[in-house]
Amino acid sequence: MRSSVVGIVVGVLVMACGGASTAPTGNGSVRIQSAEASYAAGDTAVFTMENIGSTEVNYNACPFTLERRAGSGWLTVDVNRDMICDDALGLLNPGAKRDLLRRQLPNVPPGTYRYRFDSIYESGSERLPLATRVSNGFDITS
Repeated sequence: MRSSVVGIVVGVLVMACGGASTAPTGNGSVRIQSAEASYAAGDTAVFTMENIGSTEVNYNACPFTLERRAGSGWLTVDVNRDMICDDALGLLNPGAKRDLLRRQLPNVPPGTYRYRFDSIYESGSERLPLATRVSNGFDITS
């Protein structure tokens, strides 16, 4: 009798928790592209995000980090965590595109750079993997 009651209680708890789960489904994916392959330092660059997954994606452009290619990895160049962001958390449906960031590029040494965005989530749950939260590599010339 006691094991039946425990089994029923466990079953009810599993069903209740399962219905409220916010675990990512793994279907969220975005592509972040610069408008140009190469810019001069000081140019204004535009980065577009496209939802290439099969589920809605919640996003905010802030905070973001500029990174420079160093060998096979990336080094942080400019972190913009203290910026006041006037963009509320947005929603991007599957197949949709929007400008994510329009930014004057800093005066940095020539090289290959990318932007990393920290606030892109699958349907409001967990953050998307890093590989989908970075822009393509683009060159900054002097």
